[in-house]
Amino acid sequence: MPATRTPVRSRAAGLALLLASSLALTACGGGSSPSAAALLKETLSTHRPIASGQLAASLTLAGASGRQASSLHLAARFQAAASGRLPDFALSLGLTQTARELAVGAVSMQGRLFLALGGAWFLVPEGAAQALARGYAQSGGAPTLSGGSALSRIGVDAARWLTSPRIAGSVKLAGEDTIEILASVDGSRFLADAQRLSQALTSPVGAQLSDPSDPLSLRRISNGPEPRGWTMHVHTGAHDHILRRLAMAVTVLISTPTSGNSSRTRELGTLSFTLAVARPNQPQTIAAPANTRPLSRLGAALERLGLARGSPPGG
Repeated sequence: MPATRTPVRSRAAGLALLLASSLALTACGGGSSPSAAALLKETLSTHRPIASGQLAASLTLAGASGRQASSLHLAARFQAAASGRLPDFALSLGLTQTARELAVGAVSMQGRLFLALGGAWFLVPEGAAQALARGYAQSGGAPTLSGGSALSRIGVDAARWLTSPRIAGSVKLAGEDTIEILASVDGSRFLADAQRLSQALTSPVGAQLSDPSDPLSLRRISNGPEPRGWTMHVHTGAHDHILRRLAMAVTVLISTPTSGNSSRTRELGTLSFTLAVARPNQPQTIAAPANTRPLSRLGAALERLGLARGSPPGG
């Protein structure tokens, strides 16, 4: 393919690099009978790398009175690779926004990289895949995925918005023993991080959950009353203190101007957030997709979905 950059090539490269770097997880070493604050700090620290596992995350804004929801979903399986190479992974990202739906995906396997859009798979040329691997390594990637590094690089840090933890008890989660911690949530900081994360994940494909024109916009929630009383359920491994799950579902309010200088507060809907980690440091099988197309045809797929303008790159 020609070496010249195009909007489509840049967008595809940005998406692939972002998807790869988004796989960093949170982990740490264990301890005996820690306090709730110490246990939460351990769980959210980055002491122990996770070389393989599964990750699922979702952020949903469901409107009041049965209004349609906007949501962002991420699912991934990954296996760390040798130094200088992207980790092997299979990843899907879905966005639902009012009447619009978008699904993209990526597979990295033994140095080959594939992108999915509009139900079709595209093979990224070897040279471009190698360039992305170099960019990943230069941005902090490693043979094993050290906890939290990628999320922290885009300003997402759960330790900033979880406060006043208390241990709720022991819970079986997906067949594993976990300790449940309840923590208060600084709503303003959470929303700021949620906007950064949603923008980082969706801007490479030309869409974002924080679109100010969307009535269920994260930005609109941030401009409402100060969020209060939010609680996050945190599950950490009982033996390894690796994060297994973050979960929250809260009612959100917004303010609308009325006559004069007053405003009216009303319920917008329910904000739900989940981050789940499964099978940490257990081997994952990643397979290459079948029936792949050359990357030169990605531009047409982007244009069909209204995500790109101009000519696609040469084949």
